[in-house]
Amino acid sequence: MKKQFSIRTHFSKLTSDIAVKIKRTLFEFSLVFLAVFLGFWADKWREELFEREREGQFMNSMYRDLQSDSANFALNLTKSNEVIRSMHQIISLLNSPSKFDSALSIYHYARSITLTAPFYQPNQRTYEQMKYSGELRLIKDIAVADSVTGYYNSLAWILTQDQYIHERLGDFMGGVENIFDGYVFLGILEKRPDVELGKILPKERYLTRDKLLFNKLFIRTQYFSGACKATITGADEALTKCRNLMLLLKRKYVIQP
Repeated sequence: MKKQFSIRTHFSKLTSDIAVKIKRTLFEFSLVFLAVFLGFWADKWREELFEREREGQFMNSMYRDLQSDSANFALNLTKSNEVIRSMHQIISLLNSPSKFDSALSIYHYARSITLTAPFYQPNQRTYEQMKYSGELRLIKDIAVADSVTGYYNSLAWILTQDQYIHERLGDFMGGVENIFDGYVFLGILEKRPDVELGKILPKERYLTRDKLLFNKLFIRTQYFSGACKATITGADEALTKCRNLMLLLKRKYVIQP
């Protein structure tokens, strides 16, 4: 009887010891698991905090790019309209009976075109940096992401048109050199008064009376004007997208002055 009691007592103690060890093991495992989980959560929190900070930095940089774009588009839209007006005046005056009496005015219009030709060059620095480094993913807001993608994708057409404009500008300049005196052009560039320009104006007013050369200038002027007109619509739409994106960034982020 004593032997059975001793065995039962020993078994009970053994069972109790095992239970204590299991509890201790589970407790230690729970502590390790909690430490790992908290460490993982802390790392993830730090990473999210860092990414939000990086996102804000990029958006501030992009906002400054957009400010530059807004000014660039506004300036070049004005230039485009001025160039179109000058080209219209050249075509109109050269095809009128007063093309010799109005020669100095025509010289001024022709020279102003090369000085005020539009040059659309939006600033894509921040967007390109984010795109090629894979950091566009930092933009969590869907509306902002869509607006950013939509705006910068629209610039491809503008840049293509800008290249076309300058090709047509080169053609125009090639036609101008056959018609107008370069010394008078230099005087206009140096902002000499019309009285002085009138004295250096060629007796025949133009370098040639060849109708084919004048016709070549007319054709090239029309192509140049058409390129500028075609770009105005797209540039105006891009300017609207640019300004809308700026407003959106100011609502969603803390934009530093």
